[in-house]
Amino acid sequence: AFYSSSIEIMDLPESLEIIGGRAFEESKIREIHIPDQVKNIEDYAFRCCEELKTVSIGKGLQSLIGLTFLDCYVLDTITIAEDNPYLDAVDNVVYSKDHTSLFLYASGKVDPVYHILENVQTIEANSIRSTQFLEELYIPKSLTTISGLGIHNNLHLKSIYFQGDAPTLKSTFSIDSNAANLLIYRDPSTAGWDADKWIRFNLADWDPSNMVQIQGTFGDVSWNYEGDKGRIIFTGSGEIPDFTQGSPAPWNAYISD
Repeated sequence: AFYSSSIEIMDLPESLEIIGGRAFEESKIREIHIPDQVKNIEDYAFRCCEELKTVSIGKGLQSLIGLTFLDCYVLDTITIAEDNPYLDAVDNVVYSKDHTSLFLYASGKVDPVYHILENVQTIEANSIRSTQFLEELYIPKSLTTISGLGIHNNLHLKSIYFQGDAPTLKSTFSIDSNAANLLIYRDPSTAGWDADKWIRFNLADWDPSNMVQIQGTFGDVSWNYEGDKGRIIFTGSGEIPDFTQGSPAPWNAYISD
């Protein structure tokens, strides 16, 4: 209906109940309000709306899939009416009302780090896709399933941290096409990471109970030790001293523990 339209802001009629597939695809729309009577938005309705930044959703929408706003790269604000009994938006991420399913992470959300809400059991298909700023993603113990392309094409996503057992990957492509150096961190006391769909990833140990954080400098070189990840990050340039058993590195005792 408005395919490739130049309209930037639109007020949809309050009587509208369905927004059809590809209705606004590749349009110039920047802001859209979904009226209370809308119960369903079909696939690709707002696909490639590359200027769309703000979406507000009324109380009637019953579900939302990632393909609805596929490739809306600057979309950074999603709100849902508080009296919607089906969906909830928390910090521009759309969940089921009971917070057991994650449906959509706004691609233009600027936070580099995100912690998925506790109690989430399923990351639905295409829900965390083509994010522009996401670098670190934290997964709660409650997660059991990642659907097809659930975490996909996030080119800056370098680390995913799992607190619980390995969830079921519904597809080989459930986690796919993210940063080339993506690391999957898991608690070594958890299970399921030897499954065929997981062993193809670069796995690393993560101890979320180790909260040690120490930092220091050597001239123009700064260092930061993160106990939970068991890693040291160096920034700057210059020489690092030659440490010995008698004169150990300042982080040595923590690594030994």
